[in-house]
Amino acid sequence: MRTVRLLQGLAVAPLLLAITASEAQATSISGYVEFMGSAMWTLNGVNSTAALADGIKFAAVIDVTEAASTGDYAGLQPTTKADFTDLEGANEVGAPNTVGPLSVPNFWMFTDTGGTGLSYSLAISSLTSNVATGSGGSMVRSLVGAGIASISGFDNTSVTWNLTTVGNSSTLSFLSSAVSSAAVPDGGTTLSMLGLALLGIGALRRRLVR
Repeated sequence: MRTVRLLQGLAVAPLLLAITASEAQATSISGYVEFMGSAMWTLNGVNSTAALADGIKFAAVIDVTEAASTGDYAGLQPTTKADFTDLEGANEVGAPNTVGPLSVPNFWMFTDTGGTGLSYSLAISSLTSNVATGSGGSMVRSLVGAGIASISGFDNTSVTWNLTTVGNSSTLSFLSSAVSSAAVPDGGTTLSMLGLALLGIGALRRRLVR
């Protein structure tokens, strides 16, 4: 994973990443982990907007919100930081309505050296939905795909991941969360993830108006 530079002076717009496990295993991952940080929409490596962008460049340091993390992600130290791999170049998500295979071995990863002592990561294997709706400040960009969640000592768990942003600025501050749980039927997975995304967007909008 390459290190990305810290992005300064970023405008505020929320992002939600939600994950639900598609398989229940004896030691499969269950819980919720939340991140907060900054990112930038890009098009061919140049700053762009959510409506046109084919990639996302993340800041060098992303905070793990330990107080909000539960289940197998509980007990993290307050100083825990995560590395996010940029979704551009060979890892780009493509312009809106672009879907297909997307191989990102470590989309995010972190080690909680002072708390659980475990290593955590998420690998992306495909992008199944890439939609931009609305306009201006109400623009919603939603990415959905398949991947594998990993924690030291647990079975790798097949998951569906979701990443949602609000706003059409090239720069954004974001909330990213991941949820792993028992199996959800195919029809229920999409509805569950949509509900998580809507709840996250509502919560972030309330934070931004404070």
